[in-house]
Amino acid sequence: MSGTRKGAEKGHMLPAERHRHILELLAQRGRVTVAELSRELQVSPMTVHRDLNALAERGLLRKVRGGAVPSAPREPRECPMCAHMPDGRTGMTLHLRSGETKRTCCTHCGLWSLALHGEEIVAAVVPDFLTGRTVSAHQATYLVGPDVELCCVPTALAFESRRDAERFRRGFGGRVAGWEQAAALVQTWMHGEESS
Repeated sequence: MSGTRKGAEKGHMLPAERHRHILELLAQRGRVTVAELSRELQVSPMTVHRDLNALAERGLLRKVRGGAVPSAPREPRECPMCAHMPDGRTGMTLHLRSGETKRTCCTHCGLWSLALHGEEIVAAVVPDFLTGRTVSAHQATYLVGPDVELCCVPTALAFESRRDAERFRRGFGGRVAGWEQAAALVQTWMHGEESS
C-alpha cells in the first residue's frame, strides 16, 4: 500500500495511526482478521484486540470472532455538507472521533469536510472514479474542477493513481492535487475565490 509505513516501522505506529489503518483496511476489504492485522501492523494479536475493542466502543466497527466487520449499516442520510443524498460512485465516507460515520454525496463535499473539520476525522475513504475500488482519502490523487459536472461544483474526482488523474485531466481539464491541496482548492472555491 503506497504511502503507508513499511517493514519494521509499522510496529512503531501510534494507536491513532493503527486505528486509521485498520478502518481503511476494513473499508477496502469488508472484513479483517486479527491474524492479518497482526501481520500487517507488526504488532501482537493482543494489541490488535485492544485496538479493535477501542474502535468498537466508538461504534466505528463491530467485533466478530477472530476479527471485525463494518458497523451495521444505517439508513442513508443526506450529505452533511450540502444535504444531497450520498452517491456510492463518488461519495466519501468519513469516520469521526465521536464514533459516527458520515457519508458525503460526492468527493467535493468530502474534501470540503476534510478542510473544515479535519481534526474530527480519524479516517476517510473514497472510491476511485474509474475502478470503484475503495482507497484511503489521504492517499488518493484528486482532479478538481474538470469540465464534468456530477454533483457539487467544482467537481472533484478521486483516483487511486496519479497517472490516471493526469490522463483524465488531459481530456477534461482541472487541477491534479493531493488531498490537502485538493481540500484547499475546494474551500477556496467555496469562499468565492476561484483560481485557475
